[in-house]
Order: sequence, then C-alpha cells, then structure tokens
Amino acid sequence: MPVLFMKRRGGALVVVCAGGAGGRVTVTLPVVWTDRGPAPDGHRLSLDALVALADLVAAIVDLSAREGKDLV
Repeated sequence: MPVLFMKRRGGALVVVCAGGAGGRVTVTLPVVWTDRGPAPDGHRLSLDALVALADLVAAIVDLSAREGKDLV
C-alpha cells in the first residue's frame, strides 16, 4: 500500500496508507507493524506461537458462543 504520510497519534508514530478501490480509503497502522519501524525484537512471537494463539482465541470464542455469553 502506498504510504501517504506519517504522524503521531496518542504518542505513537503511525503511517497513513492509501487502500481500497482507487485509493479512496485510508488505513492507519502503527509504524512498528510496518517495514519502516525498528528491527524486530528477539522476543516477538513465531509463526507457531501465533497459530497456537489463534487456536486459543477461537476456542474461547466458540465456548462463549455455545454458552450464550458475550466476551465483552
């Protein structure tokens, strides 16, 4: 996505990108989520850890739905 500009929001640096059909939608992301941010720390989650986390979240959501409870 093309970066339109960078700015501070809530004390954090974010990038605002053009997206969607014809670039009519903007997407704002923390700069640390992009290749413009600092080098990743050694403690970031691996792909396997992210898959395990996604499985855990799905199980919690499924259990909540079966019990008819809201997560919020």
